Amino acid sequence: DAYREYMAGLDLFGKDYAQAEVHLRRAIEIEPEYFWPRLQLYYTHFNQGQYDKGDAVLQNLLPHRERCSPFERLWLDLMQADKAGRSADRVALMRQAEKLEPTEPVVQYHIGMFALAINRPQVAVTAYGKTNFPTSWLKYQFGTWPFRHLSQAHHMLSNYAAELAEAQRGRQHYPDDLGLRVTEARALAALGRLGEMNRVVEESLSLPSNDSNSPVDVLYETALERRAHGHKEEVLAMARRAVAWVRSRHPNVAGSPAMRKA
Repeated sequence: DAYREYMAGLDLFGKDYAQAEVHLRRAIEIEPEYFWPRLQLYYTHFNQGQYDKGDAVLQNLLPHRERCSPFERLWLDLMQADKAGRSADRVALMRQAEKLEPTEPVVQYHIGMFALAINRPQVAVTAYGKTNFPTSWLKYQFGTWPFRHLSQAHHMLSNYAAELAEAQRGRQHYPDDLGLRVTEARALAALGRLGEMNRVVEESLSLPSNDSNSPVDVLYETALERRAHGHKEEVLAMARRAVAWVRSRHPNVAGSPAMRKA
């Protein structure tokens, strides 16, 4: 029963954090010593910037450290590194986890994500190249994240064609994901393929917003990329369009967290 609740929470992770929390807490109530729902609950709060709530989950786990497996203890150490903002330590901890579980995709995923945070995009590309993320991830909303991170790594390395390929590969599985539209439009902007870029932007304007992204993000990131390549007039036009788009929405939508960039 606890496992079923944990899997229900995992299914909603990254898509509906409030409902994910409900299932994860049920899993913990059923089996208080079950480590993984507690870890997922921590990141449910952490990913929303609810650091005090995340820390409460961590503090409840720490007294049980000796009953954890070596692999689980590394995740406890990782949570503490998250709390302290020790970005380089996070990569080192996942390298230790890699020695324990060399074929575990979630370890390579985190190595890549944390490497990006310390400006090591080639490390991310190498980590993601070590594993084909399992098809089971594709049923989850967080299955978009490896595509996004790898696209970002390629962008940082100025490998814009590879960035575009990864974004489009992800979009085959998640056609309505705005985060992947951001990476696709950004890559097209960097490549100067403006007709295709404008098509992606237009399509994005009709997609639903979520807790992480809105159509404004597509306009915003595309404008930044064109500015980086010296096209200031395009940037002003896109910025005006983004502001007009937000103002045309219902006040509840215009004031949502996803719209704050505008």
